[in-house]
Amino acid sequence: MEIFFLWIVFSVLVGVWANSLGRSVGWAIVGSLLLSPVIVGLYYLIVGSASKCPHCKGSIPKDVVACKHCGRDIIREV
Repeated sequence: MEIFFLWIVFSVLVGVWANSLGRSVGWAIVGSLLLSPVIVGLYYLIVGSASKCPHCKGSIPKDVVACKHCGRDIIREV
């Protein structure tokens, strides 16, 4: 019984972490409940800090000023 409670708690924590990364809370919680909080947590650890280039839609880190795929400047809104 305790394992199910911990599974739900860790799934919600992964959802909160995904929200802080700017990702969908709902998908993070559902993915954690269906797969595993560890697997979804590792996924967000690997690709969670990346964003999409507005020009070519390539995956880029959030702190870059130019896209590594298309070479265009990235304009960030403050």
